[in-house]
Amino acid sequence: MAQPHTHDHSHDHGHDHGHPSSAVDPNAVLLDPANQSLSEALRRSFSVLKLLMVVMVILYLLSGWFSVKPGEEGFIVRFGRIVGTAEDERYKSAALGPGWHWSWPYPFEQWQTVNTQERRLPVEFMFLRTEQEKATGKLEYKYDNRLDPRRDDYLITGDVNIIHATLVINYRISNSIEYITHVYPSNKRSANDARRGAAEAYPEYALMRDLARSAVVEVAATMPALDIRGSGQSAFLEAVGARLEKQLKALADAGTPVGISIDARNGVLAAKSGSVEAILPPRQVQEDFDKVIAKENEKSRTIAEAEANARQVLTETGGERHQELSDAVNDEFTALLAASAARGAGDAAKEAALKDELVKKRETVEKLLDQSTGQAQAIIQLSRIYYNEMVNEARSDHDQILQLKPDFDREPQIVLSRLRDDMFAEALRNDKITKWYVPAGGELTILNINRSNIPKIDPMNQPGGPGLSPTQRQRSKLNLQKVQ
Repeated sequence: MAQPHTHDHSHDHGHDHGHPSSAVDPNAVLLDPANQSLSEALRRSFSVLKLLMVVMVILYLLSGWFSVKPGEEGFIVRFGRIVGTAEDERYKSAALGPGWHWSWPYPFEQWQTVNTQERRLPVEFMFLRTEQEKATGKLEYKYDNRLDPRRDDYLITGDVNIIHATLVINYRISNSIEYITHVYPSNKRSANDARRGAAEAYPEYALMRDLARSAVVEVAATMPALDIRGSGQSAFLEAVGARLEKQLKALADAGTPVGISIDARNGVLAAKSGSVEAILPPRQVQEDFDKVIAKENEKSRTIAEAEANARQVLTETGGERHQELSDAVNDEFTALLAASAARGAGDAAKEAALKDELVKKRETVEKLLDQSTGQAQAIIQLSRIYYNEMVNEARSDHDQILQLKPDFDREPQIVLSRLRDDMFAEALRNDKITKWYVPAGGELTILNINRSNIPKIDPMNQPGGPGLSPTQRQRSKLNLQKVQ
């Protein structure tokens, strides 16, 4: 039986035969085709992933671009602070105008825009209208139901009347930073509120609604109902605008400016809807109010016509500067009364001072009279002509008397007889003098004189015209009175 072969087969002879080493390098091992395909796929996937990461970074940075439209202002908010409101190296102003702008994308920065164009806020104090009234836009003034405060809204006026009103408040965002800081973030409107109307979608809707209603109620309580609905409607609307402006300023003074402004003069409008007036009384008494309004309008129209006629008469009388002339005449008359009072009181010093003042005011009146136009200037010119005629006539009479004085001193009766004959002869030659012939020797003569046929002699209307001189006219009047 054979024995197992147990000896050592080692051929290590203790020396190197020069054969190459049999150890295998892992880097030098060639992959089989399957492993090579997997490696190539991973390499390509990593390249695509790197490209996608680069594109995402670019898109992320591009997402910081935003556009501000005309009528808007933009802002960049960085960690809750508006960029530009504090010391900032990049932005000189917090508000960004129309155009394209860039900010760091979220979560580093965010951008917001605010519409700065005019906004409209309707404010109503109206009664409940029926569905038919809403559909037709016409009110049924014959309405049987009573006014119910739980259903109908209204205003109480200063004369304790009731009126209804539909107003529109026009305002705008004047300071977007204050608006963003104190209004926009803390007054987000829900989707349901936004669907209710454009005005109610604004963040400041509740604030402006309460302020506007408060201003309307306060102003209405100070004015009569007829003024609010009639001739004083413009004053009422301006007062509401001024009150609302004051309320917004009070918020700013209290440290919470909302950045909203209103034009007090034109910011509040009475909005008429169809045939429904903007300001009207309760429909239960509509007819009575209409009658009163009609009479008030007639009164205002009559007053306006009278004022227009007065202005026309004053302009025709004193020219365009009639008011200045009237004031100067009143001042002169007041100074005259004051000087007379001082003279009556025996105050010589005060009287002298007032006389000096009276002289100055009289000079002012004379200057304005010289510059005036119209009938006043015509009367002044006629008066000056008549004055010159009277002066010249007096001088002529004076010269004639001086010439006749020597003859009169010698034979007064002859001179008087001659003068009387000359006067009668001149009167007989003048056709403008009415003459009556009285029979001689009668003890009583009755003349039936038709006074309407007696020509009126007016020196003011006949200066320098044909006929008698002013002195002769006065003598003729005296003689005529004696005859009558």
